[in-house]
Amino acid sequence: MVLAAVPLACGGSTDGDPGTGGAAAGGGTGGASGGSGGNAGGSAGIGGSGGSVGGSGGGSGGMPPTCQVPAGGPGPYPVTFRFNNLASTPYYMLEDCSLQYQVTSCADGYVKPVVRTGDCTVDCSEKEFGCIACGACPYGAKEVTSAFPVDGNWAGYEYTFEQNKELCDCHVQHVAPAGKYRIKLNVFASEQDALDGTVAHEVSVDFTLPAPGGMVDVPLHPSSSGG
Repeated sequence: MVLAAVPLACGGSTDGDPGTGGAAAGGGTGGASGGSGGNAGGSAGIGGSGGSVGGSGGGSGGMPPTCQVPAGGPGPYPVTFRFNNLASTPYYMLEDCSLQYQVTSCADGYVKPVVRTGDCTVDCSEKEFGCIACGACPYGAKEVTSAFPVDGNWAGYEYTFEQNKELCDCHVQHVAPAGKYRIKLNVFASEQDALDGTVAHEVSVDFTLPAPGGMVDVPLHPSSSGG
């Protein structure tokens, strides 16, 4: 059965991740950071269907020994990023469909962004194939003050991409393996700066999956680091 394209309210890039292209390069066995996949790569920011992602049951998922942490049980390991600001003046985060930030993995030296969403693509496991046509994303800036922190959520999955029988992009969901990760984002001094792309500074915080209490604190003052 062929489905017509379904328009959605949101498209384009999400959370600062690269776009979701077709099948990515770098398949094979013995991945650096995932179950049975190959090394990370390709246009989607993570390898294709055999990319460097964790197995369906979570765990360390092939993480190098220096990147491993105790899993404490099977994944996924959802986490909330709490963006806070202890300064007397507000800071701003860019929103393009969602809050713009990147998560990278210790498995590849914190190089390629983890693709944390399969938005604007169908699930490759769907029996009835079809395409999704996405509309324009809401574009703006989110104010972060000492009184009003902002939360961003990651369900603990990462995604690789293929094409279905209708040659439409589709996604495959994988549990992000337990291990060491890093969140990085640009911080802006005003709403207009965020819209213009004028960065005040960059913030980077190291963390683990699973995160203690499922929460990672991300201060927006310059030169942040932590775990």
